[in-house]
Amino acid sequence: MHLKHPDWDIALVFFSRSLYDQITKWTDHWLRVQSNGDVTLADARHKLRILHAWGAKEQAGFYRVLAESVGVDPMAVSHIPKRFPYGLGLMYACKKLLEAADEQQLNLQQFDAVLIDEGQDLVSEVGDLQYEERQALYWLAYQSLRPVANQGDRLLEDPAAPVQGLRRLIWAYDEAQSLDSLIIPDTRTVFGQSWQEIFGAGRQYSGGIGKSEVMKVCYRVPGPTLVAAHALGMGLLRPGGMLSGPTRKADWENLGYQVSGDFRTRNEVALLRDEKSSPHPLPTLTDDPLVSFSSHTDRDAEVAAVVQMIRRDIAEGLDPSRNILVIHLGTEGILTALNKAFKAAGVTYYCAGKPQPNQVYGKGNPNDFWFPGAVTVTGIHQVKGNEAESVYVVGVDRVALQEDDIQLRNHLFVALSRSKGWVHLSGVQVAETAFGAEVQQVIAQGTHLRFIPSQPKRLLDDMDTIHVTGLDAGAGSASVPAGD
Repeated sequence: MHLKHPDWDIALVFFSRSLYDQITKWTDHWLRVQSNGDVTLADARHKLRILHAWGAKEQAGFYRVLAESVGVDPMAVSHIPKRFPYGLGLMYACKKLLEAADEQQLNLQQFDAVLIDEGQDLVSEVGDLQYEERQALYWLAYQSLRPVANQGDRLLEDPAAPVQGLRRLIWAYDEAQSLDSLIIPDTRTVFGQSWQEIFGAGRQYSGGIGKSEVMKVCYRVPGPTLVAAHALGMGLLRPGGMLSGPTRKADWENLGYQVSGDFRTRNEVALLRDEKSSPHPLPTLTDDPLVSFSSHTDRDAEVAAVVQMIRRDIAEGLDPSRNILVIHLGTEGILTALNKAFKAAGVTYYCAGKPQPNQVYGKGNPNDFWFPGAVTVTGIHQVKGNEAESVYVVGVDRVALQEDDIQLRNHLFVALSRSKGWVHLSGVQVAETAFGAEVQQVIAQGTHLRFIPSQPKRLLDDMDTIHVTGLDAGAGSASVPAGD
């Protein structure tokens, strides 16, 4: 988009601050690739801005940039009512900015296109945080856009286009990766009753650009790992029936699966994920299992075993930073146990966002996810969007204790889908639980998954979706890999 329209002011917005390094790296990479090396992110920075959704005094963010542009003092975390934790606090701040803009008749428009990643983490079920039945951050993004007609571009020949002109807003989401909310950021959820006015009639804009695209291909995560992530994240093989997920053949096909069986009969359904939907080459290059699981008698035994496997990874040539990642699921006492095991083994580790390696506590830079020469240890919220060749998910007994908790299942899906190679699950006294049996059954089935469909607690349709509002025919299109 920037290469085709270098005069546009573009905002690339995301939720997790720990993604700054990743997004900056890949934005620069693809600018260089698509321009044959002529354009870098440094060249584009004055027009292409990478912005954390909130921002801070020391770093620009989408909300903060807009507030300062109209002379409104931006809110910090300390200004937010205590009943709203971090993510909800952002929605509160966005709503207050929208109210101030309306009351003072402030013009928020300063971008020609806004691209939102991690869209599932930027919505809230809390009615008090919505702005006139719309999701506050999305409506703020919409209001920050200059209508296409105001830019000298030709207005699309769309009789249903709103009077104020079309606006270029694109958001991508995967509802299986939602960590704090269980609502889906589709057009109705985001824009309330005004969604039809904004999107207009039909499935496409002029020029054949779809208003919603479902992405079927996953390039990062090997097929067996992605199947395990979907199966465990949705609880497809749990004795009590699936917890979330699609219940129609077409929706599973949109996720990149070949489907045998009829969901309407409640008989066994078979899912197959082949190399077309998961072209990652690793499954053809090794006979080693890409997904493994172990259960231990206590926490010290678990983390000691994990650290020994990490020592093996390092001895075999993996870079401690960038190639190896430890994800804990928030289980009590696990950071203390990891600290003890890493020190005993002489392995340097880094807790994401902390000041220095080998420190469990202390406030560092929230942007920092990696540290040279150190294995990153992280919670589930910091890991969003990041990835590594060898991933260790520790403390899965937390899921076993609340195996019907949909949000914990989403956390597990996120953890599994960080892997570009191998992933190992471990916990304390999990093997003898129903969840432990479920994990082993999922691993055994590989990329050929068989289960009995049931009515889930949370229905997921059209997962891994990008929504496009107000793109003109010359703006191009965008995509994200399934499960990313």
